[in-house]
Amino acid sequence: MRQALQEEGFQTDSRPYQAHLTLARKVGHPVALAPPRPLHWPVREFTLVESDTQPAGSVYKVLDRWPLRG
Repeated sequence: MRQALQEEGFQTDSRPYQAHLTLARKVGHPVALAPPRPLHWPVREFTLVESDTQPAGSVYKVLDRWPLRG
């Protein structure tokens, strides 16, 4: 993805990227939970989202989206 973005003229960060899903933020202390059951989560597209942290909370703006084929 980095190479494709660079070929389109985007400046990219050289740090390694790890796709992720945030489940909790600003947790004051760890909470013991049972391991989750496996989850079937079909993915049909991926999106590029801009996150803007405001005093009232984060505001997210979808910049683009790409369907996955297959």
